[in-house]
Amino acid sequence: MYDEDSFINHLFFIKIKRIFYIILFSIIGAALGGIISFYLIDVLLFSKQLRLVIIIISTLLFFMLSLSLTSNTSREIQDGYWKIAVLRKLTLISKKLDNLDKLDNLEILENLIEPQNAKPKKVSSKKNKNENKVLENV
Repeated sequence: MYDEDSFINHLFFIKIKRIFYIILFSIIGAALGGIISFYLIDVLLFSKQLRLVIIIISTLLFFMLSLSLTSNTSREIQDGYWKIAVLRKLTLISKKLDNLDKLDNLEILENLIEPQNAKPKKVSSKKNKNENKVLENV
């Protein structure tokens, strides 16, 4: 069955996973940028001023990669909160319907019990009174 707390925890861990991936890919990008800059500067003998630029570009590229890999996370989280709201409403409707069923069952029981204990009631109407007067006059 539906457990709201576990569902909220699941959504929380999806958010944590996204942050973890962003940080992980940023670190990988910085490390890869450092390795590429080392190769370009020390092996190919480019100027040392390029080192920082290469590290920043590599870090940004991997950061963008991590964002693209986790782009569906926001949609999943919004869908999850929407599902929670819908399930809350459905639970409320279900409880109200259960209460109505209980009331219907009580009314049925009262109707079954009432005719056995109650005396038949005389129905008096204006028509019956007029007929009685006419019969008395005859």
